[in-house]
Amino acid sequence: MERLVQKKLLFTILVSLLVFNAIVLGGSRMILLDSFLQLEQAAVEENLYRLASAVQNDSETLGILCRDWSFWDDTYRFVQDKNQGYMDSNLGDDSLLELSLNALLIFDSRGELVFGKGMDLESEEAGVPPQVLLDYFQQREDLWPPQNSFSRQDGLLLFEQGPMMLSFRPILTSDNNGPAMGIMVMARWFSDAVRARLAERMALELELKPLTNSLQEQEEVVQIQPLKGSEKQIRGDVLIHDLEGHPAFHLSISMPRSLFYQGQRTVIYFQLSFFVFSFLFGAVLYLLLSALQKKRSVAEKRFRYIFENATDGLFVVENDEHLALINPAAQKLLGVGDDLARAGRACFAIPEFKELISAGLNGKIAGPVEISLPDPKRSGQSHLRAYMAPLVGEQGKQHGAIATLQDMTREKELQRMKDEFIASAAHELNTPLSIIIGFTDLLESGEYNGCEELLEYCGLINEKAHSLEKIVDDLLHLGKIEAGREIYLDAEPYDLAEHIHQVVETYEKKSPKHSFQVNLMEDDVVVVADRHRLGQVFDNLLSNAVKYSPNGGLIKVSGSRHEHELLICVADEGVGLTEEQVGRVFEKFYRVDNSLTAVRGLGLGLNISRSIIEAHGGRIWLRSTPGEGTRFYFTLPDGLQ
Repeated sequence: MERLVQKKLLFTILVSLLVFNAIVLGGSRMILLDSFLQLEQAAVEENLYRLASAVQNDSETLGILCRDWSFWDDTYRFVQDKNQGYMDSNLGDDSLLELSLNALLIFDSRGELVFGKGMDLESEEAGVPPQVLLDYFQQREDLWPPQNSFSRQDGLLLFEQGPMMLSFRPILTSDNNGPAMGIMVMARWFSDAVRARLAERMALELELKPLTNSLQEQEEVVQIQPLKGSEKQIRGDVLIHDLEGHPAFHLSISMPRSLFYQGQRTVIYFQLSFFVFSFLFGAVLYLLLSALQKKRSVAEKRFRYIFENATDGLFVVENDEHLALINPAAQKLLGVGDDLARAGRACFAIPEFKELISAGLNGKIAGPVEISLPDPKRSGQSHLRAYMAPLVGEQGKQHGAIATLQDMTREKELQRMKDEFIASAAHELNTPLSIIIGFTDLLESGEYNGCEELLEYCGLINEKAHSLEKIVDDLLHLGKIEAGREIYLDAEPYDLAEHIHQVVETYEKKSPKHSFQVNLMEDDVVVVADRHRLGQVFDNLLSNAVKYSPNGGLIKVSGSRHEHELLICVADEGVGLTEEQVGRVFEKFYRVDNSLTAVRGLGLGLNISRSIIEAHGGRIWLRSTPGEGTRFYFTLPDGLQ
């Protein structure tokens, strides 16, 4: 069976690799090469925009220069008075050469030329301004009366002699105030020399030409295509708008197609590498899956063995509430056979099971729930403890729920036997003890006071009998707790302070080597409680304080009021308890194993004290340090509230 699975696995991997290689090898050329083409186009487009931005920056730089001159008080006054000093200082040939201007014009507010000069930057000879430039401004009716917009513009203009970069600004004061006295114009031919310097600065081959009809009909701002007759070069064109915002030029660049050819080589290397890698991967995958299949087979056998031989009952329910698996232990506990359908009906027929299964299928951990079922073999009932948990896969998806069943019949029987023993033993001990106590009380009444030794023995008998009575009372109290019955409290208002003083006085007589101190918040402390039960608590705590202080010392009982409760503390200076002992002192039958004290007892006193305090609605806890002593605290509801 395993060999057949391995053959199928090998065949599936080979076919998958062949199909995958065909898809990848075919698609990689299209995808990778297209990516390199996109990179190539992006590079061309980036360079085009860099060039367009450089042209725009030159135009804006000229505009800043024109603004500095036009927003100047001296220029403002010159338009008004045409003083020769301004012309000599600012409008000489050196100024145009220094500013690299081919023309400088100043118009007044009526559109009349106040000043105009042209300059050949190559020969450095001054002359008249280009007539085409003068004609252009004469045609700009929006700049002169009656409109007098005095707008400001920067950009290129195409004339017959070639493209010209110009900028004009209204003439204002240095504070940018008007009214405008006219317009200042600065112009510079976008000559071959200028374009050569720009190409050298950008490290690109470029051309700036008037817009052709073919480009004018295209909607895209950028056009990229291989050069005709040279597939190793790629060309890009970008539209440049003139000063008035109309498409007027196209800026062209050409670049080598290094990215495209690099992409072709990359595709070839990738295809070869992928072909080799895929078959190596297939071989490794086959080995790994084969090993995984073997491990899975072993794990399934191990799981099946554990599931079938588990002492606890187990069954699995799918999301559609169908029983998927059930082990022999669960079949035995439920009294069903191998029929899953019958077993499933049996499970859902029990209301407690139905609720558990519903909780598990809803993703909750439920239980423990105790369930009693008829047991024909025992002529009685069998008791089960059931748990339910969701079955969650690796991706967090729930696949059902699993139930665990534990047979509690024997445990229930032992519990019943123990409860009966405690009740019976307590009853049997209580009867003779009552008689002993009665007669010793009679002897101590004084009727036989002539014999002091007899009275001493009777007192001893009485003391020990009361000790036995306390043990019996503890056993009866424990029996009630184990049976789950509430502790009966004969609660009534009484003075707790007086009660504490009485109990402490008793221990002062019993243990003269200890000193006792009572510090209460006030003389009268009224509580609503069972005096006898609280007496048990004080007796247990003071008895422990005396026993675990074998060398004597101070035993202090203090009390204080906090909000709606009273806080009582019994503190000693004894041997103290370890952290582990502190965590277990309230357990049933737990005795502190301390060789320094060798204290005897059943280990029930503190457990019973806790149940009494909790029955009164309070809390009890302790703090202890080895070698320094122990402090027991408990709270009671304030009887004055």
